[in-house]
Amino acid sequence: GSTEPRNAEIVVSGEGTRPVTVSVVQSALSLALSVDTERLVLPAREATERTITVLAENVRWKASTETEWIELQNDEGEGNGSFIVRVGYNTTAEAQSGKIVVSGEGVENVEIAVEQLGEAAVIWDRSSLSRIYRDMGDLDAAEAQARACIELAPTSAPAYNDLITCFAEGDHYDR
Repeated sequence: GSTEPRNAEIVVSGEGTRPVTVSVVQSALSLALSVDTERLVLPAREATERTITVLAENVRWKASTETEWIELQNDEGEGNGSFIVRVGYNTTAEAQSGKIVVSGEGVENVEIAVEQLGEAAVIWDRSSLSRIYRDMGDLDAAEAQARACIELAPTSAPAYNDLITCFAEGDHYDR
C-alpha cells in the first residue's frame, strides 16, 4: 500500500450521451509505531526480564540495542507484538544506562531508556535496614544486614560502622 493519498478520474462515456466524470480518492495507508513504556529501571542484584509491548499499525518493526549488557529476544515483528529485554547482574557500584531503539519503515524511531541500578543502591538499602532493626531493638537482624553489606562491598566503611554499632549496643565485644 501507499503512504500517500491517491486520486484518479474515470470518464464514462457512450454514444449519444454526455461523458460523466467520476473522481476516485484512495486514502493513505495509516502507519503508527509506539511502545508501552519509554523507560525501564531494573534492579542490580538479579537477572531480570521484562516484556515490552509494541503497538504497530501497518508497520514491520525491529528492536535493537548497542548496549552490550542488554539482550533482546523476539526483537522483530509485523503489527502489534512484543519483545523481551533481559539483563544480568550489575556487579559494579554505579548504575548503568543504555538504550533500546524500536524502528520501522515510514515511522519515527521509538527509544526506550534503560537504567540498571548499581550495587551501591543495594548496599544503602541494607544499611538502612540495619539501622531500622537496631532502632527497633532487633540487634541480631541489624547485625545480619550489616554483614550482608560487608559481603556485598568489603571496602564499604558505612557497613563496618553499622556492624560495630550493633556490637557496641549489644555489648558484644567478643564477636
